[in-house]
Amino acid sequence: MIAAIYARKSTEQVGVTDEAKSVTRQIANAHAYATRKGWTVDDGHVYVDDGISDAEFKRRPGLQRLLATLSPRPPFQVLIVSEQKSLAREQFGAGTVIKQLAEARVEVFAYLEDQSLTPRNWIDKAMFSIRAAADEAHREQTSARV
Repeated sequence: MIAAIYARKSTEQVGVTDEAKSVTRQIANAHAYATRKGWTVDDGHVYVDDGISDAEFKRRPGLQRLLATLSPRPPFQVLIVSEQKSLAREQFGAGTVIKQLAEARVEVFAYLEDQSLTPRNWIDKAMFSIRAAADEAHREQTSARV
């Protein structure tokens, strides 16, 4: 199975070497996860948004490039992320992205939980919504503190 990777960090890590950056670690961890699953990562399909807020869907070039590959047929069957909030911390946006991926028959896996994020039934959708709402609440609380 061919896998793609999406890595995101909302704040820029100034003064940090590339090797120590969060997105670099996310990519390495996603590669290791793919290896454990027996998948092959297509390095041409590693998408990164570094230093861009998760609420900024249109201004995330990595995410936009990823979504552009879905039509007419994606060149990969699975997408690996560290966790659901890597895709978005805004409930409706996260649901839209997951739906686009599911409709293109790309299953999304979170390596931190070792689970699929692609809903298969109403219970999965409800759990996805609860996690997305919690992620959005965390983003709003962090924004209020800053």
